[in-house]
Amino acid sequence: MRLTALLDKEKQAKYLSIIKKKITHSTTQPVPTVPVFVFGQQRSGTSMLMFSFHFHPDTEVFDESSNNKAFLGHRIRSFKAIEELVRHSRFPFACFKPLADSHLIREFILQSPEGRFIWMYRDFRDVANSYLRRFTNPTRAIRIVCNNHTGGGWFQEGISMETAEELRRFTSPGLSEFDFACLAWWARNRIFLENDLHSQPNIVLLKYEDIVSNPEGSFSSLFRFVGLQPFEKCYKHIHRKSIAKNRYEGITPAVRELCEDLLKRLDLLRYQPDVLR
Repeated sequence: MRLTALLDKEKQAKYLSIIKKKITHSTTQPVPTVPVFVFGQQRSGTSMLMFSFHFHPDTEVFDESSNNKAFLGHRIRSFKAIEELVRHSRFPFACFKPLADSHLIREFILQSPEGRFIWMYRDFRDVANSYLRRFTNPTRAIRIVCNNHTGGGWFQEGISMETAEELRRFTSPGLSEFDFACLAWWARNRIFLENDLHSQPNIVLLKYEDIVSNPEGSFSSLFRFVGLQPFEKCYKHIHRKSIAKNRYEGITPAVRELCEDLLKRLDLLRYQPDVLR
């Protein structure tokens, strides 16, 4: 554990929960395990959701990583590796966050038809702000796609011909880093609609803002969908301070129109949390 984690009470609680669960389940036999997959774009609240899963006593959590049993270079090692982890799990639920493989979600569904699938999204402006602050050279891949070049890695791999054609309209040198970060949000979240995922019975579309505004109702709905028992400790750490946390930069009108249209379409399809009275 890093020093910063040792000083963070929430992270301390997370690691204590992991240790407690390992001890509790160390002598139990493998049980029928339901895989749970979290998809979406980076900086959309997926880490918050996985953090919450860590606190539930019935979940084994495989965080996205550069190198662990499930991931290599932040992508799944293989569907076979995931299958083996699920088969040997001693927990009723095994949770994974294959964000860099989100464009392969239909293959995940074919490989794990018994699974539960979650797609998270968040307002494009907050994602763009967070993206630019978090990553080095954050708009490289989207610029490659817009300019019809190669070398965009997994991001470019997930771009359909229709999406690429639309993005090639945005090659103006006048576009800002914020514009390109918003376009990356559009391209990644468009995958949900392109794959007609809202028609799948074992997939839910979750909005970050819904969760942080109503944690209890959101987790009540989500856990019912997944099959988990309610567990209050999973959402006690959640707050809404990250909504519009930083000032938004100016955005090119055509980029804003594109993103706002997709945001409205996603909002209409999202999984609504319980309204608790």
